[in-house]
Amino acid sequence: MPVTTAVKERRRYVRVTPSMSHPIFTTILDEDVRMERIPVRDISLGGVALLLDQPYRRFVEGQPLHQVKIDLPKLGSISASGVVRRFEYLPDTGKAICALEFTRLPSASDRMLFQYINRRQREMHWFSR
Repeated sequence: MPVTTAVKERRRYVRVTPSMSHPIFTTILDEDVRMERIPVRDISLGGVALLLDQPYRRFVEGQPLHQVKIDLPKLGSISASGVVRRFEYLPDTGKAICALEFTRLPSASDRMLFQYINRRQREMHWFSR
């Protein structure tokens, strides 16, 4: 009988979900894209997953987005550039997920995001007790 092993997905960066009481919103202001107050599903130092309501703009995998602004609760706004890595329609909710990988994250934004992720991890750990 063959032996099977469970494959555990390992990520390069820790992802956190925003708290419901302090959501994160993103603004995309690019050449042909202008979207404001897009809710964030999860975020890491490597990228961000956005939750798009209908009607939404369909993004294409590999599409660059040069002006992405993310408002972190109690910390301020960070600026980044990214590329669309995944776009998935969720038929049961009528929404879509757009996953962006950061291609440029200035050091000040990187530090602020690192601070947010560490704080959020502590909150999530504390509430899971």
